[in-house]
Amino acid sequence: MIKNLHFNINGVKKIITVKYLLKRLENINVKLISGQNGSDKNIEYINIQEFALKSDRIKKHGVLLTTFASFSDSQKIIEHLQWLLSKEIHSVGIHSVFIKKIPEEVILFSNANNLPLFLIPEEVSYQQIMQVYFQLLVEDTNNKRVHLEQINIKMLRSVALDRGSQYIVSILGKHLNQQIIHLDKLLQLKSLWTDNDFDKEEIQNIAQKLTAEQKAFSSEESIFEYRSSSGNRSIFSFRVIPIMDNMNFYGVLLIGCNNDFSVSDESLINHGKTALLLDSIKRNTMEKYLKNNDMKIIESILESPSKKKTRDFFDLSLYMKDVNLIYLIDFDDTSNLHKSFEYIHQKISKWNPHSLIWVFNSQIICVVNNDIPTHLLNRISELFEDIIIGVSDKSKNTTAESILEKYEQAQLGVKIGGTKGKKINYWTDLGYDKFLYALHQNDILKSAALNLLQPLIEHDATSNSELLITLSVYLDNFFSLKKSAEDLYIHKNTVKYRINKTKELYKDINFEDPETFLLFSSALRLYRILET
Repeated sequence: MIKNLHFNINGVKKIITVKYLLKRLENINVKLISGQNGSDKNIEYINIQEFALKSDRIKKHGVLLTTFASFSDSQKIIEHLQWLLSKEIHSVGIHSVFIKKIPEEVILFSNANNLPLFLIPEEVSYQQIMQVYFQLLVEDTNNKRVHLEQINIKMLRSVALDRGSQYIVSILGKHLNQQIIHLDKLLQLKSLWTDNDFDKEEIQNIAQKLTAEQKAFSSEESIFEYRSSSGNRSIFSFRVIPIMDNMNFYGVLLIGCNNDFSVSDESLINHGKTALLLDSIKRNTMEKYLKNNDMKIIESILESPSKKKTRDFFDLSLYMKDVNLIYLIDFDDTSNLHKSFEYIHQKISKWNPHSLIWVFNSQIICVVNNDIPTHLLNRISELFEDIIIGVSDKSKNTTAESILEKYEQAQLGVKIGGTKGKKINYWTDLGYDKFLYALHQNDILKSAALNLLQPLIEHDATSNSELLITLSVYLDNFFSLKKSAEDLYIHKNTVKYRINKTKELYKDINFEDPETFLLFSSALRLYRILET
């Protein structure tokens, strides 16, 4: 007969050793007879076995209580003890109701194999042994509960003490003895607890595979399997726990799940998840505050340039003091601005979470320390047809003056892009047009350009002849009738006719003369700016 008395209170594993149990049993005269060197082994349960059965129901790491009444001689007892050792039984208690003294050969076997044997007095019942063990379980459970509460409080307090996510992840890893990987909202490595099975490249591979398999993270947990790229090609199973509240996604906690988790483990995981969520919310709130403050400081520089030198530039966050570029996105139809902003903000923030993006003067302004990838800008410009993007020059040193200068450069890119019908306009590619924009601020130069072009302006107004645009394209193409016709979508003879008509209006003017070419080319470009 096998009677299962395996105690496991509330799912918490009990680390009770043979030595610790026998020390408590000394009060009822239970004594260790042999196998003392194995007495440090842990006990996970106690069973009673009275028949010489070799049942697969016997689990490892247990203590068996028996009278050995079903065994005819010492050799049979030794054979059965040998089988129990193969099942990883950690100790055997022999009741003296039948065997008053353990045979010497059995004691020798016990000592040789470090299998603790203890003798139970005839007046002591199995029930008394069970009661002592049960009391140990209750005490151990209470100790573990207190210890678990202390760990949970420690993790939650670490948020208030600003110790960071690595501190929380380390506590989880040490207690669970599992791989722990904490990824941020962009699925980049944030914290790690590992036994060196993974390097950073391997972790990035895990994040990429996880992203590919789970396009969007819900609030539900899942299991994720990953085959290592290392030599052994091991397969790792991870429990995927999203870190999120009702509004925002803050990242993912990956916990190795090679073994089942006890109730105490689950409690620890839940408290760890809560601590990581609180830490993420706290840092996200601080990040938003710093970004809002940076926006206000930059706006004050742009709105009051005459006072920019008196601004406390040092109030900018550390990241903004390394600003290299400003992007401006202008919309023909501002009714689409806020809807478009959500998409653009999401894409650029995903590329660089430290970028500063907001709406200022009916334009989207983006302040970054690196070039936004070309494919991302092209995607934005293709998706929103009515936008013009201006990009400033780069600079190494950031000051209030340089921020204003970058803004004006990007603004100029937007204006020139508008006149040329070009969607993405880098300061370095604006060429001669950026100097013309500076010239158009001078009233004398504006008047001179208008006077020079007055014959063409009047002829177009009266005859709808389009001589201005034709001459502009003709000069831009360096006197090529063929290229000009292609750009204007008209026949080459039509271009030739219009140029001849222009030459009639400007008798004695040679447009191919270098100074004349520069004069008319500049005046025509300036006129386009004034018209815009």
